[in-house]
Amino acid sequence: MTEEGEIPAAEAGAGDTTLGRRMAAGAIWLVGLRLALRGLGLLSTLILARLLVPEDFGLVALAATSAAFLETAADFNFDLAIIRQNDSTRADYDTAWTLNLAKALLTAVALYTGAGWLAGFFEEPRLEALF
Repeated sequence: MTEEGEIPAAEAGAGDTTLGRRMAAGAIWLVGLRLALRGLGLLSTLILARLLVPEDFGLVALAATSAAFLETAADFNFDLAIIRQNDSTRADYDTAWTLNLAKALLTAVALYTGAGWLAGFFEEPRLEALF
């Protein structure tokens, strides 16, 4: 017999199964999305390698590496903070979105203004035109 407010074992197990299925489905979607993004990245790299001469492909690789480094250095993981917070509100989501947008804009401005320095650092004047 159950006390008042206690959930019977049969009902508790049913909810766990549904939650487990939802978590498994979410994990499958995340893995599938990650694989699709990696596949698109590989496909675009193969297309670029086919269309560009090796010197130009190396130039694009330098630009992409510089952009990825700056983006990684500026990553503050606002999304992870919201996931950890149990009582996120709409304002939290809006703030995280706005901060991510500001980070992206600042990264773009930093790449644009630092293009000359990057070209000098890599001793490749053509790199400046890519930013």
